[in-house]
Amino acid sequence: QPVLLRPKVFPKLLDRQTETTTVIDALKSQQSVECTGEPGVGRTSLLRHLAHQSQLATAFPAGVVYFQVNQQSAPDLLKSLFDAFYICDFPIKPNETEMRHYLEPLNALVLLDDIEIDAQQVEHLMNIAPSCTFIAVTKARNLSTDVAEVPVKGLPIADALVLYQNELGRALSNEEENSVRSTCESLGCIPLSVVRAAHEARDQKPPSSGDEKKVLA
Repeated sequence: QPVLLRPKVFPKLLDRQTETTTVIDALKSQQSVECTGEPGVGRTSLLRHLAHQSQLATAFPAGVVYFQVNQQSAPDLLKSLFDAFYICDFPIKPNETEMRHYLEPLNALVLLDDIEIDAQQVEHLMNIAPSCTFIAVTKARNLSTDVAEVPVKGLPIADALVLYQNELGRALSNEEENSVRSTCESLGCIPLSVVRAAHEARDQKPPSSGDEKKVLA
């Protein structure tokens, strides 16, 4: 220890200062957090950003570990958590009670991304590792009330425009900005939707000189 199995850092995260502060404050109090929001809103990006926050290093001496959950069962997640912290020179298969003894003292931050299993299985894992603190990424509020909810929503319009320009690869003209603003607002400023719209615009072929003359005519 510390065990550091973190995801790749997310560079140039836009906005999310409020969400980051709220999550960090909860974690410092050893309160687990559930980040909720629709797919594409940036929950995983926020999770990757949080995993590398230096102020959390001292709060979790056992380390920080990340798991892509999807539809993994609770026993599979439990085994993955056990394997992250313990190494043995010969094959072993501890039962759940033995794992509880091993995991009980661990003060670690556990990141659970893209959870598609029911709340009961996630809470079972939390109870087996009671000294760990969890950040769970879900589509909607799902866990018990002792877990703090941090909703992740669309970006502010100014940040959505920055994201669009970054993906487009160039600055927007004044005329384009008004149109792009309307596009971003119609998409709820959801980051993934904004990125896709920018890619579609970038991939469109500019009109040829002949077409430009026809338009002018």
